[in-house]
Amino acid sequence: MLTRLFILIFIPLVFQGCIPSEENRVPTAEYQKGLGKKIRNEKAAKIYRATGYKYYKHGNYEKALEFYSKALLKYKELSKLYHPEAAELYLKMGDLYLKMGNNKEALRFYFKALKIFKKYYGTNHFLTAMAYRGLGSVYEKISDYRKAYYFYKKSLPAYEQEFGENHRKTRMIKEKLKVLSQKIKNG
Repeated sequence: MLTRLFILIFIPLVFQGCIPSEENRVPTAEYQKGLGKKIRNEKAAKIYRATGYKYYKHGNYEKALEFYSKALLKYKELSKLYHPEAAELYLKMGDLYLKMGNNKEALRFYFKALKIFKKYYGTNHFLTAMAYRGLGSVYEKISDYRKAYYFYKKSLPAYEQEFGENHRKTRMIKEKLKVLSQKIKNG
């Protein structure tokens, strides 16, 4: 009788949330503190990214790198170093290093971005194509025309899909492929 009463009264109360269970327990102070830290880190990462972008747009590449690096530290604390948001930073850092003439670092960051974008979006996504384009730019700059051609060629389908065949960005990729093809033929 008592067991039956327990089943009829107590169990429905647990499912309705009247009696604490594992699922509806009030968050502990420790949990709330951790959640607050996570939110602060996410906000800080966004601020560092935005600040880095402003420095980038104004041509202050060293400062841009400084703030992008700070954003990456926040992503590391959030366990997001292999997340598309971090990959976008890697892509921007690759662009910065390319502009600064540090081809080795540019390659390193473009490859990091490429690995993450391919994992999350596949090979035909625009962000993946931007990493391919960046790699093509570096290899073109160091006169490795075969690799440059390869990476520009990999970027083309996504550019055509994103912008259309006659958009200036798509035409730029096609023109680079023509020039590189000629350089490869001429040896």
